[in-house]
Amino acid sequence: MAPVRTPWTTAILTVLLLTAGIAALTNPHVIGAWGFVPSQPWRYGGLTCITAFFIHAGLVHLLGNLWIFWLTGDNVEDRLGPLRFLLLLGAATLGGDFLHALFDPRGDLPCVGASGGISGLMAFYVCAFPRAQIGMAWNFGTVWLRLPAWSWFMLWIIAQLWLGLQQTAGFGYVSGLAHLGGAVVGLLAWWRWRSIAPVAHDG
Repeated sequence: MAPVRTPWTTAILTVLLLTAGIAALTNPHVIGAWGFVPSQPWRYGGLTCITAFFIHAGLVHLLGNLWIFWLTGDNVEDRLGPLRFLLLLGAATLGGDFLHALFDPRGDLPCVGASGGISGLMAFYVCAFPRAQIGMAWNFGTVWLRLPAWSWFMLWIIAQLWLGLQQTAGFGYVSGLAHLGGAVVGLLAWWRWRSIAPVAHDG
């Protein structure tokens, strides 16, 4: 779905995520230094809640998040405007950090990535554009499957619940809890701002 307004905020953040992500991949000490550590949430005055958003654990992690961010971010920014868009992204990031810190027993393990914030955008996107068709490679890239956004979202929720259960037992290195926390914020944001009318196309 093509946005009406130019998504400058999404574009700028995409460049920042890509630049910071690649820089972090070349320095293995960045994750420990600037990742969000649940047992030390106020390190650097709480700044790691923000810095962790731009750090990723690997190239696949980074590119996957960038894809979802660009897929959903431009339309969500178009719907909300840049200020509400940034508020949603920031609140979803904090919501993901909070749920991760609350239930993951490994308090000294750094959590990095934009996934919590992006999960909030994804949840809002699904509510705002439930019939939008999203294509995805399946069966090791041999099948291209297109389904409504809400269908992918329900499958994604099931996967995150499974990952979250593993986390509470101290297993796994993908934070389903952070994803779920961000998604809850995205759903709440949709409920709060659902009356905002879509931007009208010219002509």
